Parts: sequence; C-alpha cells; structure tokens
Amino acid sequence: MTQFDLFAPEPLLCAGDMARQRLIDLARSEQVKAEVMAIYRAHPGEFLWFNEELLVIKRKYDLGSYFNDTIRILHSEGKLESRNVYFGAERPCSADLAGTSQKRKKGEPEPLPYMGYAVEYRAMDVS
Repeated sequence: MTQFDLFAPEPLLCAGDMARQRLIDLARSEQVKAEVMAIYRAHPGEFLWFNEELLVIKRKYDLGSYFNDTIRILHSEGKLESRNVYFGAERPCSADLAGTSQKRKKGEPEPLPYMGYAVEYRAMDVS
C-alpha cells in the first residue's frame, strides 16, 4: 500500500449526485413504504396502477421516477402481487399479429398489434 492510498481524498459528490442519493434513500425509507402499503391495503384485492392516491405520495415527497423503486422493493419483499396488463397483443412475436403468414377469414376482426404493457400491483393477502 502506498502513501497515496493511505491519504487519498474521498471523492467529492456533486450536487446532482447528492440529490440522487437523497431521493434513493427517501424512496427506500420505511415511512414512504408504509404510506404506499396503507393505500394498497385500503383497496383489498384491487390491482392499482398509479391511482390518484399513489400519485399524491409521489408528489408529496417529489420522488419522480424513484417512486417506482419503492413499489419494486415492496414487490421483492413479497408485500405486493403483480400482473401484466397488455395493450394490444400479449407478445411482440405473437402469431396473431397482422402481416404474419396466417390468413384471416372473411369478417374476422384484424388482430391487434403489440403496443406494450404495464404492471399493476395489489397487496398480498396477509391471512
């Protein structure tokens, strides 16, 4: 080990790095997680996808996209259950897509194109 290693200054954080770390810590805080879980428990069995109550918390703490981290953490802890909601076809490579080799019969509706999906969450049953 050299003297440079022993006396190396700690790396300085810029304002952006400090603000980002503050938001990460806030998104992972027990206070924010408890408020989010209270909303999910207030809607038992109902899948929520950023309803107004969740957006109030997001705005209250000014979390921006870090609010998604809170929800993903709760999901990884097993407190939330998820499901995918597809817009259009369920997969980008679905055989139902227009332009495939399968012919449609006369009068059959045209298949929906794949347009993406969203994830909805609900509180797990704590029985």
